[in-house]
Amino acid sequence: DAEKYYRAQLDNPLLKFMDDVPRGSAIRECINGELPLTPDDAVRKWSLNDRLRLNAALIKFHLALGRDIEVAESVFDLLEQSYMDRNPTPQLIASRKEKAERVAHNSLAGSGSETEAIGRALIGIPGIGKTRTVKRVLNLIPQVIEHDIEEHPLLLPKLITWIRVET
Repeated sequence: DAEKYYRAQLDNPLLKFMDDVPRGSAIRECINGELPLTPDDAVRKWSLNDRLRLNAALIKFHLALGRDIEVAESVFDLLEQSYMDRNPTPQLIASRKEKAERVAHNSLAGSGSETEAIGRALIGIPGIGKTRTVKRVLNLIPQVIEHDIEEHPLLLPKLITWIRVET
């Protein structure tokens, strides 16, 4: 039954944190954060040097564009896809145990291992804001989630949703 399947996916305790993650146009406002103030007439009368010193505040300024929203949605989709198939049911736990035993056996036999990993690549010329955008998007997602293991005994007490490694 399709509705039962979709309901089970929506009730996945691993994805509850996504309920609070902004989607659509709300992403733009969250990524933009504090926009710089527009100078008024009093500031325009300041000396050139004083006005130029205000430019230092612009180093943290980031105006989210369409590509930023696409990166955010891609990261959110990646997380959802990753956790969608990991809904901790007794059947999944048994399946994972069987797969782990198969992987261990294959590694002893010298065969390649199985993986369910999914991923994305963000490529572009240096200085266009890739790192800044990824940092701002990840800051919209809680990095560590604590689960109520009495309510969900098949879950681990803490879930790390993302780790960013810079190379």
